[in-house]
Amino acid sequence: MSTIAIINIIFVNAIIIFGVSYYWSKWTFKLFKPYRWQEKVNLQLIHRGIEEVERKDKDKVRTYTFWYLLERLEDAQVEGALVCAGIENMTIPLLMRLHNNERKMFVVDPFENKNEIVEHENCNGEVTKEKKQIDYVRYADLVGREEFELNTQIVQGRISDEITKLDTPIAFIEIDSVSYNDVYTSLTHAYKHLSKGGIMVVHDYNHIWTEVKAAVDRFQMSVPECFVPVADSYGSVILVKNR
Repeated sequence: MSTIAIINIIFVNAIIIFGVSYYWSKWTFKLFKPYRWQEKVNLQLIHRGIEEVERKDKDKVRTYTFWYLLERLEDAQVEGALVCAGIENMTIPLLMRLHNNERKMFVVDPFENKNEIVEHENCNGEVTKEKKQIDYVRYADLVGREEFELNTQIVQGRISDEITKLDTPIAFIEIDSVSYNDVYTSLTHAYKHLSKGGIMVVHDYNHIWTEVKAAVDRFQMSVPECFVPVADSYGSVILVKNR
């Protein structure tokens, strides 16, 4: 068999595999995108950087949910700053910053790698614990990026200490920490400054992090609103402050 024939066979097989994969994904709705998102993409009304974030992020539910929440802030003309209290990766900070670079934005995080105890539960209900090093975003990863040069204050420090220093109206706060003190302090302080119609998002509520759930549940008892769950991979919850 000649080299050309072999190349042709490989090429044809590649096309078949791609076609089957594409239509299988489409049939199982893996390629489904929200109508408003797709409409704005078609009209070129979404920042190219946000499209890149959406393309790379595996947790599409989280990406689209955050995008819709940020859209809502603009539609409802909710005033205030954007706040990231804790960062696991660059997805959410980039999405928040690129959606509206005219709002003030505060990013608070220790910016350090650390060991955390991760619990795993198998199908028999047996729980095992593992010490795992979590690689968080570095301080230099944000400071050195063009997207965060405008209207952005990046603070390195303990979240529960630094968040209480914020004294400005807040439109949106995203809390991503597994520390009870970080989560509870962020919620109680931010709520005092949260604009009417403002949004709070807490990661890892419906997950293995029991301290996150305990902090959210305690805080929720002190406010008239309630959190609603999001079907993203880490079990986030959302609260919208009453007008």
